[in-house]
Amino acid sequence: MEIRAIYEKGVLKLIDPVELEEGQQVKLTLLTTTENDFVKRLAEADLLAEIPEIFEEVELSDEELDRIGKLFASDRPVEDDIDEDRGEF
Repeated sequence: MEIRAIYEKGVLKLIDPVELEEGQQVKLTLLTTTENDFVKRLAEADLLAEIPEIFEEVELSDEELDRIGKLFASDRPVEDDIDEDRGEF
């Protein structure tokens, strides 16, 4: 459901009538005009999908954290890795 509103004097005023129950909570996403136009074009081209915000927090053991930390450990400075990825200019 898309709900349009205007922000005036600290209050969001609905532009169109909505079918919401009294006390129902809603989640708002603020889009600039440019973002809104971009999202609208993606939706019209059927290139927009909602991704559910389902994230489960997982506790890691000290051993797992140590192993993950070592995956990216190197004797080289990170600047050398960045320069290597960029190539010569």
